[in-house]
Amino acid sequence: MKTIIVDDEIWAIEQLKNSFNGKPGIELEGCFRDPLQALSHAENHTVDFALLDVKMNGMDGIELGRRLRRLYPTVIIVYVSSYPEYFSDAYRDVRADYYMLKPYREEDITDVLERVMLLSKRQKKRAQIRTFG
Repeated sequence: MKTIIVDDEIWAIEQLKNSFNGKPGIELEGCFRDPLQALSHAENHTVDFALLDVKMNGMDGIELGRRLRRLYPTVIIVYVSSYPEYFSDAYRDVRADYYMLKPYREEDITDVLERVMLLSKRQKKRAQIRTFG
């Protein structure tokens, strides 16, 4: 899955990036501190999975999630935030697939990745072969 991480905190990006290292099925396409740069990347490159911080300068993660959904309706979006009060906005407005509270532990990241991989498998369309005669 082509993956992006968008967070204005360097430590959060580094922790997620290190946790993804060597995970099968995850292709880390980019890490961004600026949501507008992430959106520009997504307009030119496929994004299957996005980890988005909620509160960022410029554009917040909720709006970035909306725009990613318009570009890729089946993108898997996981929000990471220190603010649990944004849960409802993320689920209601963007149809977020999951939410992870900061600070997170390695077990939290592993759990999210397992859920994302399962969701990704469910979203893939099955091929159907039909023969005649």
